[in-house]
Order: sequence, then structure tokens, then C-alpha cells
Amino acid sequence: MISLGYEFLLQGDHERATALNAEAAALLRGDDEQARDLLKESLALSGELGDGLNAAESLDGLACTAAARGEAGRAARLFGAAEALREAMGIPLPSGARALREPYTRAARSRLDEVEWTRRWEEGRAMSQEEAVALALKDERD
Repeated sequence: MISLGYEFLLQGDHERATALNAEAAALLRGDDEQARDLLKESLALSGELGDGLNAAESLDGLACTAAARGEAGRAARLFGAAEALREAMGIPLPSGARALREPYTRAARSRLDEVEWTRRWEEGRAMSQEEAVALALKDERD
């Protein structure tokens, strides 16, 4: 989330950098709707720039907002997709990011039994980046 905002800051686009860095703050403040809107913008920009790392960060963020909205199946698929994308790039989830997303993962897991959670997670892992982005940008509840 923050990385793409930082890139725009370095390019001198302070307005866009501020907006994109706000997504992390919105999520942590509990403003799930604003965070979701900002994360969708970030995900779309990541696609335009071909930035897989920021796409993975945005997918993780959108998984968190889905979990906060009670959309456990959607959250599991998005978490799985983000994990697979990071693995494909050889970039592990930083421990700080893991700690930030843990309450959301725990909340989503508590809504599904272990078999259903694993099935949805694996569905996400099997998605192409394009499929994961399409799921993340779709406005439907799960």
C-alpha cells in the first residue's frame, strides 16, 4: 500500500502519494469503506504500472476490508491470491505486514470451518493475477 504512494512521492506527485498512503491509515482507523476505495485505486494503478508487489499489497489490503465486512470467503481467496503472487515474485510477506493483517485473517477464519477456509484460500492461490484483480475490483458481497 505504502510503497506505491512512496513511488508517486518520489515522482513529485504529492497529491496521489498522499491519497495512496491514506489507505493504510484508513484501514487501521477502521474506515473500511474508504480503505476499500483507496485500495481499489491502488490495485488499478498497480496494473497500469505492471507493479506486482503493490498489486499483492493491495490484494492483502482488500482481503482485510472483506474480512472486516464479514466476507470471509472473499477474504480467504484474496489472501491466497496475494500469497501466491508474492511467492511467484520471491518476496515474502514482511513480519510487520503479517502482524497488521493477523486480526483480519483470524476474523475471517472464525466465520468458516477449516475445510471451507482451505478451499477458498486454495482457490485464491490458483488464480492468475488478472483473475485476482477482477475479483478484488468486483463490487459483490461473498
